[in-house]
Amino acid sequence: MLDPSARAEFDRHYRVVLMIYVALLTSILLYPGIGYFIGRTLSPSGNPGTYEMVSGIFYVLAAVIIVIIFCVRKWLIPSSASFVAGQAEMSGLISQYRTGNILVFVLSEFISLLGLVLFLLVGALSHLIRFTLVSLALMGILYPKRIE
Repeated sequence: MLDPSARAEFDRHYRVVLMIYVALLTSILLYPGIGYFIGRTLSPSGNPGTYEMVSGIFYVLAAVIIVIIFCVRKWLIPSSASFVAGQAEMSGLISQYRTGNILVFVLSEFISLLGLVLFLLVGALSHLIRFTLVSLALMGILYPKRIE
């Protein structure tokens, strides 16, 4: 489908996307460990009602980010058919592919980071674990597809 020069350029950008994917996946996996070691020194104090409200806000924010991720994926990451039909603007499509994938990966990692912040505010490791599992599931779903 792609000519050899376009294939080489796509492969180069695909490798960059995969390296960023692995780096962000690694950071997502590190957040629970960071939370565990920091959590041993935390002692939550305050009103439980406030903690429930803050937790609710973080969960709603995570849900909004998930919706944004799938919208960005649909609008910004070109499909395989775009690469076949758009041979003239191939470098633009490849750049859009790289940018879109990196953006959805960063947003997926941000959900895990929200879990870490919520853990530091509330002191419940269960929040961090939930947010991390959602981030990992999104990273699994959003694995970058190779254009053949």
